[in-house]
Amino acid sequence: MAGAPFLHLHNHSEYSLLDGAFRISDLVAGAKKMGMSAVALTDHGNLFGAIPFYNEAVAAGIKPIIGIETYLARGGHREKKAVKGQARNDHLVLLVKNDRGYRNLLKLSSMAYLDGFYYKPRIDIDLLAEYSEGLIGLSGCLQGSVPRLLREGRWEDAVKLTSRIASIFEPGDFYIEIQNHGIPEEIELIPALARLAGELGLKLVATNDCHFYEKEDHEAHDILLCLQTGKDLDDPGRGLKSNSETWFKPPEAMAELFAGYPEALASTLEIADKCDFVLADSGSQIPRFPIPGQFPCADDYLAHLVRERLPSVVGEVTAEIGERVEYELDVIRKMKFSEYFLIVWDIVNA
Repeated sequence: MAGAPFLHLHNHSEYSLLDGAFRISDLVAGAKKMGMSAVALTDHGNLFGAIPFYNEAVAAGIKPIIGIETYLARGGHREKKAVKGQARNDHLVLLVKNDRGYRNLLKLSSMAYLDGFYYKPRIDIDLLAEYSEGLIGLSGCLQGSVPRLLREGRWEDAVKLTSRIASIFEPGDFYIEIQNHGIPEEIELIPALARLAGELGLKLVATNDCHFYEKEDHEAHDILLCLQTGKDLDDPGRGLKSNSETWFKPPEAMAELFAGYPEALASTLEIADKCDFVLADSGSQIPRFPIPGQFPCADDYLAHLVRERLPSVVGEVTAEIGERVEYELDVIRKMKFSEYFLIVWDIVNA
C-alpha cells in the first residue's frame, strides 16, 4: 500500500441513521483512491448496510470487513431501566473474521433488537461471550466501557473489565483502540490505554471515528445531528455537535497523529489480514412451487393466472389497465418473486 501502513476500521455510513453522513459508495471509492486494500463498515447497532457495502467493495477490488459498533448494556441486555446521571450503554466495535463470525454477528444484531432494545439495540457481555467465535473486538471510542472506566480513574476496574472482554475472544483478537480527534480527554487517555494494553499483553489499534468523507462535509454532518436531536444549529444548548476531525483521513494524516504509536497503525493491516469472510451467493430462498407442465416457468404461470382472472376483478380490461398489469408482472419477474406470489395465492385459495 502506498504511503503509511494504515486501513480505516471504524466507519459510519448513512445506515447509522441520522448520525453517519458517509455514503457507502464514497467509503469504498475513498479507500481505493487512498490505496487501501481493505476497509471496514461499523455502523451503530445494525448491519443494514452490510450487503450493499460488501458488494460495492468486492466490485472495486477492496476487501470488505463487515462490522458493527454495538451498544453494550451496563447490566443485562434485557434490563430496561434508566439510572439517573448515567448512560444506558457503552460502545464496542466487532469485526467479522469468517463465516462463523458473520453468523454470530447476525445473531447478536438480531437479539439486540428483539430482546435488548431500550432506546438503542443492545447486547451484554454474557451474550457476547456466547456468540464471539469468529469475531474481532476493538475497545471503542470515548464512549466505550474501558475508556469510560479509565476516565473515571478506576484503573483496577478497567483492568478487570478489559481482561474479561479480552478472554471472550480468541487470543490476540481483542485490541485496545486509540483515537485522536483533537478532543483533550481523548488525547490524555492514549497513554493510559497504551499502559493498559502493555500490562495485559494486548495490542493497540489506531482508528478514526469516521462519519463523513471529506473534511468540508462537517457542516452537513452537523445539520444531520440537529435533525437527530431536534435542535437548531444556533441553539447554544444543543449537546450533540459534529466533530470536524471525524472524516476519512488519508493514511499519512493518521501516521502523523499517531507517530508515537506505529504499532497501532500496523495493527490495522494485521486485523485486515485476519478477516477472510466471503459472502456466499445463496440464490433464492423461496421454496419451489409446482408448476403445471404446460408452463415453462413460474413467471409464465403467474402471468397466465393474472390475465385469466383479471376481467373478474376489474371488469373491462382497458389498454391502461393492461399496460399497468404487464409493468407489474415485469417488476415481479425482475425481482424473482413469481414463486412467492404463487405461494401466497395458493395459501389464500386453500
